[in-house]
Amino acid sequence: MRICPIVYAAAGLAAILPGTALAQAAGSTGPGMPVLVGESDSMDIGVKTDAARARDAAARNALQDQSERSRRSRRDRAVAATAADLIAGAPIFDEAGKALGTIRSVDGPTAIVETGDSAVGVPVEAFGKNRNGLMLQLTKKQFDDMVAGPK
Repeated sequence: MRICPIVYAAAGLAAILPGTALAQAAGSTGPGMPVLVGESDSMDIGVKTDAARARDAAARNALQDQSERSRRSRRDRAVAATAADLIAGAPIFDEAGKALGTIRSVDGPTAIVETGDSAVGVPVEAFGKNRNGLMLQLTKKQFDDMVAGPK
């Protein structure tokens, strides 16, 4: 009577296998199968709408504008002036680009800056330069207060 358990096992497998085959039929879904949600006439994923194109163009333009501002900022950034940059008659500007005066002379570690009716000694290492020329990292008011001296 050993044949009986084998027959029952074969019959059980025969009953399960057709169901497994049906689950894999074309067009059916099951675990791990992707399911697209939406209407049958929904847009193709690879096609961009006008709104998506406009959004992408705005993002691209914003990145280009940011890059240009960064380039401009690096170009306008002051660097330390060298002794060769400090020549008599060179105009001096504040950090906002307002004229402070001109260099009258350079005497060792000090540059004499004329401001119309007076002059002041400024340490050579205090000077910077950018694309506009020589500058001091002061506002015009701070420089004028320095020239006027203590009150």
